[in-house]
Amino acid sequence: MGLCCLLRSQLPGFVHVSSGDLARLVTPFEGSPFLSSIARQLADRRRRKVAFARLTEVLHKVVAEAVNANPVWGIIIDGLRPAELPGFQRIVGCNLVAVIKLSCPASEMLVRLQQRDHREGDERLGLSEMDPLSRIKAFEERDGAEIDALQDVFRDAFLSLDTSTGHSTVEALAQQIIDFAEPLREARVSKALPSPTEISWRAVIGAVASKLDQEYHPDGKPR
Repeated sequence: MGLCCLLRSQLPGFVHVSSGDLARLVTPFEGSPFLSSIARQLADRRRRKVAFARLTEVLHKVVAEAVNANPVWGIIIDGLRPAELPGFQRIVGCNLVAVIKLSCPASEMLVRLQQRDHREGDERLGLSEMDPLSRIKAFEERDGAEIDALQDVFRDAFLSLDTSTGHSTVEALAQQIIDFAEPLREARVSKALPSPTEISWRAVIGAVASKLDQEYHPDGKPR
């Protein structure tokens, strides 16, 4: 069991959101002029930076819609970059009680990427255009500055963990995260929190896409 899934099993009322998996669901969504325009921009290298900014905001709105429509007490979300955290807090309307930085050596990162192989939707996000070594190099180039930013902004809510193979078990990492933040410790033992919710992400994406198509032109300009 992966770390996020293990955390969710130990924290009743929490839902796990994978930013990458959600992006792979949003980008091929048919019938929405707004989302289709983002997909076309992602396919154009020259417009990809703008497209990713638009896509990130859509993902945040999808998460907000999901938590507002379901009995959710907390969110475990992976894949957010530091620059995206303020927007996530603003749109979803949540407080971040723990910002976790997971690290491992580049050699191990390479093995993990190779084991993943190709995932459906990678080509739509431009990930298929970079080999694993190039992706790791791009990550390392921005990693130090992002860690500094996380520590500066979130201070007491920031925790860095070494996930190298053999360093700690998944169970031990989950325990460290729960012990780190008091709200998580309280959630683990609470009897009043809702049961885990299974969210129909495609239905949520459809609801958000309908609202976006009513409020905006495909290029993102308000109607």
